[in-house]
Amino acid sequence: MNGRGIYLDHAHNNTVMNNNASNNGCCEGICLCGSCYNTVVNNTAIGNEDGFMIYFGSRNNTFIDNIAHSNRNNGIIEWSQTGAPSTWCRDNTFINNTANDNLDGIWLYCASNNTLISNIAENNDHGIAIDTSSNNNAVTGNTVTNNDKGIYVYSSSDNTITDNTCSHNTEYGIYILGNHNKICCNDIKYNGDYGIKIYSSFGNCLFGNDFVENNLDHLEHTSQAWDNGYDAANASRLYNFTPTEFEHVSVLEMEHQMKKLPSTVHNLDTGESFSTLQEAIDAVNTTDGHTIAVDAGIYNENVDVYKSVTLKSSSGNPANTVIQAANPNDHVFNVTADNITIRGFTVNGSTGHEKAGIYLYGANHSVVSNNSISNCYYGVRVSSLWYCDITDNIISKCYYGISGK
Repeated sequence: MNGRGIYLDHAHNNTVMNNNASNNGCCEGICLCGSCYNTVVNNTAIGNEDGFMIYFGSRNNTFIDNIAHSNRNNGIIEWSQTGAPSTWCRDNTFINNTANDNLDGIWLYCASNNTLISNIAENNDHGIAIDTSSNNNAVTGNTVTNNDKGIYVYSSSDNTITDNTCSHNTEYGIYILGNHNKICCNDIKYNGDYGIKIYSSFGNCLFGNDFVENNLDHLEHTSQAWDNGYDAANASRLYNFTPTEFEHVSVLEMEHQMKKLPSTVHNLDTGESFSTLQEAIDAVNTTDGHTIAVDAGIYNENVDVYKSVTLKSSSGNPANTVIQAANPNDHVFNVTADNITIRGFTVNGSTGHEKAGIYLYGANHSVVSNNSISNCYYGVRVSSLWYCDITDNIISKCYYGISGK
């Protein structure tokens, strides 16, 4: 029994990987204090006071593929003191982490501009909590199930909660006490009390959520207006537009603005924009030598790269630009042209036999750099080529990391 397991105190640009930080008495498994630009990957924290703690001005850190299990308080907590700007945490990214059987799963307190993508929060009191002046956070593609409470937003504004699965929670799928949040395209199923509960709030936009067999699909205590949506076989889509903000927006216009894949892909040479990487590559005007920039978001597709282009994330941050296999029995990126660059993505989901996150076949003089690749049979596989540059990638939870087979 120790104090803190791993403690980064005003430490920057480090990688913390493949550690077991468990049973550390009354302290945290892994703690970042005033620390920035660190990457925390594939660690396990069990039986601590808190599994992972981020506080006192820690910013621009990335947490990927970590497990926080059976900790007495929080699996993962990022917190700041409300009246002390120097302590405010922000701009951290959490992707593919699992927080289960803790008191609370993932908790943000006075923590803004964070990104939570594809995490699992299960069997906690609160699954994911966005609490007290935690603003402008993006919560996308998470699975929040079998908690007492699903996703909890309290006294926080301008958060985006999209494409999450909130199911089998004892009380509610999503609770909102805050203003100007966007809650769209979530699967809200089999929750004990409410699908979505809204209390003392205004200016929120709720669109395209699927409600299935909750005790009550929605309960709201304010004057916000719901339109009729539709109801089929106990599933419904409910739209909540506040009259002051959305009185001039039609349902079709809102559906266009809040569609499932709001992110866009840009050909920087032609000025054209697309909804998927494949559309951008297939476009007639896209030719060899062009650069395609991909905005932050989750893209479910398998991409055939047969033109000599550069594919890069707009942010340069792999954690907030995720390309995950629509078909796990195919490569995420199947590259068959020379002089390709793939840079700045999280790549995952090609779990089928001998399928790769990035497969280079005859792709001479190609570059694969600054990517995070996980949950694939091969991370990167190369075949029948003369030269390639594979640098600065993080590869985890793959049967093979990099293979020349």
